[in-house]
Amino acid sequence: NSIVCCNINLHNGTIVYILNNTLGNSQNGFMSIFLQSFSDAHVKNNIINNQTGVGLQILDSSVVAELDYNLYNGPTPVQWNGTNLTTIASVRSTTGFESHGLQGNPLTNAFPAPTLQAGSPAISAGVNLTSLGVSQLDSDITGAVRSSTGSWDVGAYANGSNLPKPPTDLTAVVN
Repeated sequence: NSIVCCNINLHNGTIVYILNNTLGNSQNGFMSIFLQSFSDAHVKNNIINNQTGVGLQILDSSVVAELDYNLYNGPTPVQWNGTNLTTIASVRSTTGFESHGLQGNPLTNAFPAPTLQAGSPAISAGVNLTSLGVSQLDSDITGAVRSSTGSWDVGAYANGSNLPKPPTDLTAVVN
């Protein structure tokens, strides 16, 4: 979980996981992810708010192992092997990925705390990553616990509706 105020540029490596991030200023939205040379890249549950250019740039499609549940806001969600894919439908048909991906305004509040607004398409649109066993993913950037069952919100912030509800069957005894 992290909020990134600048691009994620990853050059060389073997395995990379980019999970549950919110990238992009809600005002100008110029942020992106750039993957160059990896053999095992996993990109899930991210808000990529790049309103002016390419959201995710992948030079070599063989680097991608997983790409899904991301929410793109911009004219070009993905550049794949040098080809600009301008709709989520073209991303799906060209890459075979993003079967659950979305394109549109993520409806976040302004940075530095781009929490999800009511009606955000990111609410409950992500995959639950509890099974990865990475404890840092089980809570959002503020420490709010994400549900261990059901879908997650996309991005670094969990919406209040995903937090566990307080018990209703408690009684207090006052002495």
